[in-house]
Amino acid sequence: MRCRIAANRNCAPGTAVAGVSSGRGVGFSVVLLLATLALAVLVCPVSRAEAEAVPAVTGISPSRGPTEGGTTVVISGTGLQDPTSVSFGETEATSFSYDPETGSVTAVSPPHEAGTVSVRVTTAQGISEATAESAFTFLAVPVVTGVSPTTGTAAGGTQVTISGLHLAEVIAVFFGDSPAAEFAYDPATGTVCAVAPPHAAGQVQVKVTTTGGASKDTPADDFTFVPPPPTAWYEQADPRIQYSGTW
Repeated sequence: MRCRIAANRNCAPGTAVAGVSSGRGVGFSVVLLLATLALAVLVCPVSRAEAEAVPAVTGISPSRGPTEGGTTVVISGTGLQDPTSVSFGETEATSFSYDPETGSVTAVSPPHEAGTVSVRVTTAQGISEATAESAFTFLAVPVVTGVSPTTGTAAGGTQVTISGLHLAEVIAVFFGDSPAAEFAYDPATGTVCAVAPPHAAGQVQVKVTTTGGASKDTPADDFTFVPPPPTAWYEQADPRIQYSGTW
């Protein structure tokens, strides 16, 4: 809707006609014109529909998260002000808020099955389109189905092969509460190779953490740290006895 500086059907009743002269001189006409301009702005404001555009998502960060939800996602784009809803696929975000300083929306991902969906923002002007920039991937929680070997020295250093499902996005491996000294994912076998850290003797669970979450404890992930073998030593008490060699 456009407002004209005139009394017509585009403006509310009571809007004065600009440029009317009452015979009081040019000065009075200028004052009347300025007053009319101010009144026209107040009476006929530009509609929000004209001032704001349909929302568009140009990026999200991060673009991955666990299926259990709870990932805080920053959504960038245009026309995102005053959002009425944010959805991940067909599921509503757990919560969301708009930041007027950055023009972005922050949303918390809901629980969702594994797969890629579009993050869409709805405002009074419409709903954003699904694009490659709005894609968000829910990653399945890793599952450990076996470790080999299942025992190693408490001194650490044992190389352990971890088998399971959804291990590709590995970001950490733990033996009990102790992080592995080293670890790497092997795409050819779908397994993770980890080096056991030093640990007190006893049984622990091997946990794999990925972007999709942390594996749950199962009998298949048990690993036992065993005490190192005793060190042999020999004390020579008689200086007359000569010996050589290593122990």
